[in-house]
Amino acid sequence: MPVWPTTTSKHFTSRPITFLLQDKNLFSFHTIETSYVFDEFNDPQVLRRLSHAQDVTELLATFLMCASQYFQRAITQLDAERNDLDVKLSDDIDNKDLVELSNIEKSLVYLSSSIQTDQMMLHSLQHSRLTFSKAAKERLDDVLIESSQSSEMVQISRQVTKTLSSTSNNMMNNNLNDTMQFLTVWSIVLTIPTILTGFYGMNVKLPVFGASYDWVIIILITVLLMVWLIFLMRKHHLF
Repeated sequence: MPVWPTTTSKHFTSRPITFLLQDKNLFSFHTIETSYVFDEFNDPQVLRRLSHAQDVTELLATFLMCASQYFQRAITQLDAERNDLDVKLSDDIDNKDLVELSNIEKSLVYLSSSIQTDQMMLHSLQHSRLTFSKAAKERLDDVLIESSQSSEMVQISRQVTKTLSSTSNNMMNNNLNDTMQFLTVWSIVLTIPTILTGFYGMNVKLPVFGASYDWVIIILITVLLMVWLIFLMRKHHLF
């Protein structure tokens, strides 16, 4: 059964529920994490469905039918969370969003593994020594169909989440490349004034310039070289 996220575990996990069938008695063993299944069975409508079971095998099949629907609830919740993250991708995504996306991927792995295990159990249950009534067999077939639908849903959700994760990584890499390209271009452009001011800032006599207004000429030359370099880089699509 799926276990919903808590403050300690930020993603879905799974825990088993064990049944022991002896004559006309059905015993169940579960942990605190999966007690919510039995708590919701106190609902009058669910109790009415369970009370209609004619024998213990039909009761078990009805219980499995109700319990299998929790996987679809979990997948629907994860899809809603992923869709919220997908909207953020069009604007910006931060580390918190990436952690949430990672938790969704972990949750889907747990759910997928649990559903596959449940399907193996259901198939083996059909070929077990238990004598199922006709109504129980029909209900068990419904559980298998429900489990198959959940399996398809979780596989589709995993593929979409994987695509979203890949897209977010590509966007972050692209943003990093743009940032590095911007810094590289402007570091090259800013080397021109550094070279000129350093060269003509030496305390020695230099050729060409000797008047008091030479610093204006040097600034103009610096600006012209910087503009020329920017134009040259844009022409070659460097930024």
